[in-house]
Amino acid sequence: MAEQRVDRSRFRRSRVLIAVLAAVVLIGSAYVVLGPPGAINAARARCVTGDVAELERPPIGNVGAATALRPAGTWADDVGVADGPPLGVFFDVDATADQAVAVGRIEAGGGVWRPLIATTSDGRDWRMSTIGGVGQTDGDIVDVVAGGPGWLAAGSVITDDRGGSAGVVWWSDDGSTWQRGQLQPVAPVHRIAVGEDGMLALGSDPAGSAWLGSSVDGLHWEWRDPGIGRAVFEAIAWASDGWVAGGRILLGGDDALPAVWRSANGVDWSCRLLPTPRDVPYGWTTSVLPGGATTLITGAVNQSCSPFASCAALTASWVATADGAWRLIEAGEARAGLATVAPDGSFVALDGGGVWLSIDGVNWQVVARPPEPGVPGALAVLGQGIVSIGATYGAGVRPWVGLLPNEP
Repeated sequence: MAEQRVDRSRFRRSRVLIAVLAAVVLIGSAYVVLGPPGAINAARARCVTGDVAELERPPIGNVGAATALRPAGTWADDVGVADGPPLGVFFDVDATADQAVAVGRIEAGGGVWRPLIATTSDGRDWRMSTIGGVGQTDGDIVDVVAGGPGWLAAGSVITDDRGGSAGVVWWSDDGSTWQRGQLQPVAPVHRIAVGEDGMLALGSDPAGSAWLGSSVDGLHWEWRDPGIGRAVFEAIAWASDGWVAGGRILLGGDDALPAVWRSANGVDWSCRLLPTPRDVPYGWTTSVLPGGATTLITGAVNQSCSPFASCAALTASWVATADGAWRLIEAGEARAGLATVAPDGSFVALDGGGVWLSIDGVNWQVVARPPEPGVPGALAVLGQGIVSIGATYGAGVRPWVGLLPNEP
């Protein structure tokens, strides 16, 4: 009898211990106990809906009359940067009808990197731009956009020999001669977008917290907490009726849920979770592209990144539907790995399968093979065709530019 009483007592203590441990786990990281559905429900509660009417309108781009793209199907072989740097890489490119600008960094020796900017009017002959300014010169540029005073570029510079850095916005009125703006209280500035009444920029501080910058002229910036809770913006763009931002809601560890925010004024944001597959419920975004028929968001989805779990990611894309919701398209396909919007409002994507065109972001047509030998990092549409930038990898990393010209 005594032995049985001891056994029952031990079982009661075990049940109490299990309950306590479950409570601790539940409080410390609810999504581990609840699983993906619980995590999604908890994030949905944190994703403030804001202006519901705003969320019910599908965002589209401000698209004017333009000729539809007609790529020739073969990449040009007479493209290069005159007197280009021997070592370096291009990170981003943007284009107007008659000019493209690419940005990145060059190796200055001794492991030191310096900002790199090059421009072209025809997609074939690229010229190094002049970068002015005093003080810190080491750093890199990761984003460029046409607008504001003419052109704006974002990145960071090294501020001391201990690895300190500060965000910077460079500006130019012609794309060829650039001036460095004031050091910003974030590092780096990694995205800039131009709207009807001003510009917004994305940055982060040394602790990794996200900050949102605003400017009316592209030269003077004010920074603030975007007010979106435990979430970060990763991409931002101006649509016909306001701002659209892609990002992720942080759950714990490396797990996050992809989301989209919208705002009419760049201050007050309405949030909606982006749909993900049941077996790969987490993810993030990489670009927001308002087109003529809808807005395309590119990104990735993945399984849990928790300890002892796989974190392999699959590329994914989403499009806005007529009721303002978002539809997951081609999860696991790399089709929209690199994408941009053409002047006619159509989408252009580049991946290992080639160059693709789409009107709606859902149905794609391949028009050319991928370029060689460069590894593309971004693309844009110039009047003469589709330009892509990146690097080649062999005897060192070298900047690369490519052109897929229009049909004659």
